[in-house]
Amino acid sequence: CHAVFAWQDRIHTYLEIEITMLQTHQGAQHMTLKRNFLAWAIYFAFVIADVALSWHDRIIAFHGTHGAGKALVWSAFFAFTAYSMYCSSKENIFGSIGKMFQLHWGRQVGLDLYIGLLLFLCMINMHSGFSMLLFWALPILLFGNLFTLLYLALNFESLIAIFAG
Repeated sequence: CHAVFAWQDRIHTYLEIEITMLQTHQGAQHMTLKRNFLAWAIYFAFVIADVALSWHDRIIAFHGTHGAGKALVWSAFFAFTAYSMYCSSKENIFGSIGKMFQLHWGRQVGLDLYIGLLLFLCMINMHSGFSMLLFWALPILLFGNLFTLLYLALNFESLIAIFAG
């Protein structure tokens, strides 16, 4: 009889620990969802501002010599945005970056990303001028290649004209 009570105590303690861990996990998930919502709200605010500022009639035109390339860039932008939203629903980006930066290659990949983003910002300066560089710098540095793809899609024809011809 004493052994049964001992097992009941162990099971009760185990269940209390599990419930506490679940509540902590749910609380952390709730905070992550709040942070994710805020981050995506900022992202879409930048997207709307960038599209509005860069609007021209050819943004949604996919015909002509380079129509397929432009469609590919837009497709990559939408697919990468969707995949990034999926990833943010599965885990916290800051926790993942923290884990990556514990590794030498993780730091190297992060450095490589930001060198590439800074080079892309230099291209924006050459293409659109310093004021546009300032406008695009914050979203690109915060959201990375989600915004380099958007810039490429919005300015596809004029970039092709400069670099191809």
